[in-house]
Amino acid sequence: MSRHELAVIIRDPAGLHARPAARLVEEARRHESALRVVHAGAESALTSMIALLALGVRAGDEVVVRGDGPDSEDAVRAVAALLGDQGGDPAPAPAEAASPAEDSPVPPGDDGLRGVPASAGRAVGVIRHLSRLETLTADVPTVLEVEGVLTTVAARLRDQAQQADESSAVILEALAELALDPQLTAAARSRLATGLPLSEAFTAAGEDVAAVLERSQDSYLAARAADIRHLAADAAALALGRVIDVTELGEEPCILVASDVSPSLLSALGRSRLAGVVTEQGSASSHASLIASSLGVPMVVAVPDAVERLPHGVVAVVDGAAGSIELRSGAPVPTFEEAAGSEEPTAATPISTLDGHRIQVAVNVGSVTELHSARTATVDGVGLYRTELSYLSRTSAPSEDELTAELSEAVRSLAGQRLIVRTFDFGSDKQPPFLTAVDEPNPALGVRGIRLARLRPELLRAQLRAVSHAAQQGPVGVMAPMVTTVDDVVWFVDQVRQHVDPQAQVEVGVMLEVPAAALAAVEIVKHVDFVSVGTNDLVQYLNAADRQVGHLAGLQEPFAPVLLRLLKSICDAARANGTWVGICGAAAADPDWAALAVGLGVDELSVPPAAVARLRRRLTGVRLDELELVAAKALRTGTPEAVRDLARVGRPE
Repeated sequence: MSRHELAVIIRDPAGLHARPAARLVEEARRHESALRVVHAGAESALTSMIALLALGVRAGDEVVVRGDGPDSEDAVRAVAALLGDQGGDPAPAPAEAASPAEDSPVPPGDDGLRGVPASAGRAVGVIRHLSRLETLTADVPTVLEVEGVLTTVAARLRDQAQQADESSAVILEALAELALDPQLTAAARSRLATGLPLSEAFTAAGEDVAAVLERSQDSYLAARAADIRHLAADAAALALGRVIDVTELGEEPCILVASDVSPSLLSALGRSRLAGVVTEQGSASSHASLIASSLGVPMVVAVPDAVERLPHGVVAVVDGAAGSIELRSGAPVPTFEEAAGSEEPTAATPISTLDGHRIQVAVNVGSVTELHSARTATVDGVGLYRTELSYLSRTSAPSEDELTAELSEAVRSLAGQRLIVRTFDFGSDKQPPFLTAVDEPNPALGVRGIRLARLRPELLRAQLRAVSHAAQQGPVGVMAPMVTTVDDVVWFVDQVRQHVDPQAQVEVGVMLEVPAAALAAVEIVKHVDFVSVGTNDLVQYLNAADRQVGHLAGLQEPFAPVLLRLLKSICDAARANGTWVGICGAAAADPDWAALAVGLGVDELSVPPAAVARLRRRLTGVRLDELELVAAKALRTGTPEAVRDLARVGRPE
């Protein structure tokens, strides 16, 4: 029997996590040889995602890929290529992400109903406790056994992935692979052999496997332990024939309240009747939170005693950006039919205030597939097209022709609406396999965005030439992320001039998400057609508070007067120069915050597709002079809470 092995340095800043682990298991199945990964004296067969994750492999670690069998050399090389670059200096371990235990709520307000923001947006609905929605069904597999139930769970996740946007589909596919993991299967069989009923065997097996991951003391693995528990709970529910009775959600928009919710449940419910989600457990970086965000469903997690303190059947307002829940006993709530009627039309009708001030409202997307599903929500095209997705799973950079085909299809699908392309924002937690990670102690503040483009200009040139070709199909803009200095801006504009055909008439912009760049706006706007403010990063950098850390959630406050004053200075500088200002961060999806931004002088709001209807209702019901007056008062206000109260002026209830 032939044996081959290869040492590999892990370059992904997130280490060996669920999605690459799923790809490794899938790749191993293509080969006849038995494959194993060895790390720090422990090893795992490439048949189990759980065993791979339990190795605790982090950025900079060396692992050995070992293969035994007839095609071991090819198999080992294929797996090693997925794991990362070989040789070289190891990258440092990434900064610790907050574990679910660390995602403690922000300090409570007067009502104490606050938690960790997990998915932005604001929703009004009737509270429904998850425990009251569960019912039994006759639709139970004829033969109940461990493998059959887990196979059904995986099949349901894959069916959901087929209907989901691309970012959610990747998560759901990885969870489907995790559901079929042999360690979970073996644990369930072992528990079943002790005499437990099948449903209880799945629950106990989930705890057994989750405990293995949690013993690593690694925050990422702790989050995957939650995935295992969710999958085990899904399997237990299937074994019992327990399902969610959607008719019990009622005719009104529903605020789902639970101890915890699984990614599969959120994906299944979608936005049929689901307006918002509140949970006692969970974290802002969980897979459930990511799916809620992709659906445009506001979500707040880590709310103490939420089930007890939020009564079933009472009206509540959930603010997913602020992490707050407000009870409104006795208040009326529109039905979904009424809400749907008020949201028509969408794409065909421009959005203007009562006095005719036109507001550009675009959408944020990360792929052509996502754009196609969002097409009915587009009013003014795409304000942020994230280009990283086509790179992140590849062992080599896409070619100029591939990039051209992707962007050209996106432009054609918009049928005359503008596509604004953000050049790659690699670095920090987004590192494609073909790039060697830069040795840096804090990747979030390191070589990312335009900083990496200046080190690897050939990657940027390919994107810019693809933008130039795509612009033959319709209006296009291009912008660079993470600019810090005026020199960054001048360099980027020069690159565009060199590699984009002047006849293409591509608009050129930069993102203002670094405080130094925002403070230099008066000079930066002289060089570009537009600037787009990335509120997510700008807020965390202003406050020196990592937005992934639950303890610091109270500092991720877009209504902070200091942020609004900075935004006002940007708008004033841009207006004096004839440059337009957009917002592409999460804050723009909050209708009240968006109204303030328009009052401050923002020209364009780019938001998740699900937020467009909310912005339409909010902005078409007020006059521009009203918004300007409120915004001026907000600049003189001392606290975010007071600004929020001001921002409610003109809000349709």
